[in-house]
Amino acid sequence: MAIKNWFNKLKLTYECANSYVDMNKINIKFRVGSVFLLVFIWAWVSGCEKSSGVQVYTVSKPQVQLKLPSQAELEWKKPSAWKELDASGMRLGSFSIEGSHSQQAQVSIVRLAGSVGSLLANVNRWRGQLRLEAISSEELSSVVSERKVGAQSVSFVSLESKVSVAQENVLSKMVVAIIRKDSGALFVKLMGPSELVSDNEVVFNQFVASIKDK
Repeated sequence: MAIKNWFNKLKLTYECANSYVDMNKINIKFRVGSVFLLVFIWAWVSGCEKSSGVQVYTVSKPQVQLKLPSQAELEWKKPSAWKELDASGMRLGSFSIEGSHSQQAQVSIVRLAGSVGSLLANVNRWRGQLRLEAISSEELSSVVSERKVGAQSVSFVSLESKVSVAQENVLSKMVVAIIRKDSGALFVKLMGPSELVSDNEVVFNQFVASIKDK
């Protein structure tokens, strides 16, 4: 009986071992099959991407640069009584005019590219600097005149303060010549005590007429 029981245990152990081996084979086959399936899917997707012919490109937005003449591309005739100062930033030229009683006026040539605002907006901005009230478009003709300078038309703006702005008990005056270019405009401004600016207005107009491309 003991021998028979021992034989039955041996037979059961053998059957369990065979069953375990079979399950491992199944697991191995399943794992190997899964790997092959993943490789096949990856290859198929890659082939579809290549065969689709769809490519994505990043195109940078073109930069449009508006170019106005630089100081080296312009020339002018400086009045002998004007003192030339260092130009910087948007200023292509800067000058000072000495008057009596230590009075001083300033002349500047400024370049602005692209949209430089409407004439009315610029006039009202300058009027604000002289503590003057804004005007309407119907009133522009009272402060703006168009003149022919060489082959081009130039807008001249003349403004005078009613109260002291820079110096006590001294009224200020501003004369601006707007020279339009294809890519913007040049603003030539004369500003200082009213009497000194008025005395130099003819010379200023001559200076504006002398500004030209080299």
